[in-house]
Amino acid sequence: MATQTKNKEKQPPILFEKTQSIIKQVNKLLGGTLVTYFNNPRGSVCHDDVLALFELLEKIGHQENIYLFIKSSGGNGQASCEL
Repeated sequence: MATQTKNKEKQPPILFEKTQSIIKQVNKLLGGTLVTYFNNPRGSVCHDDVLALFELLEKIGHQENIYLFIKSSGGNGQASCEL
């Protein structure tokens, strides 16, 4: 029987505290929830990213407004569309 594992949110390797502070400020300015996706420059968007984003959205629940910021060098076109 296959077991399902939960994807974990990953922290940016540098400036985590500073970026979190900025994201909180942007949330207030936008009047909604900002969800950010930073991909490793050597990585690419794939189906696992879609699953991780889905799990994150389930975790935060219904929001009046959600803003999505994606920083990526590219990847699977189908997965990108699903994001």
